[in-house]
Amino acid sequence: MLVIVYFFKYNLLEKQRFRRNEMKKARQILAIIGVILLVALYAMTIVFAIIDNPNTFHLLGASIVASVVIPVIIWVVGIFIKLDKHDEKEDPK
Repeated sequence: MLVIVYFFKYNLLEKQRFRRNEMKKARQILAIIGVILLVALYAMTIVFAIIDNPNTFHLLGASIVASVVIPVIIWVVGIFIKLDKHDEKEDPK
């Protein structure tokens, strides 16, 4: 009987550890995508400024807005990931 209880407890701990690592990877991937988007947007702004494109000011404005919006979106998605983790912990399937 004790062996069965130990097995189920060990299995539950392994599932929790796996889920934690899965969430961490998802958040890291989101952060990397956000960094790539921001760097690409800044690079496009610089290139268009160098080639004297008439839309440079619009692109600069988009870069400034994206500098705030993209990290906020990543933060919100991270909170949803945490909430999903807490919901799963309270209501195991």
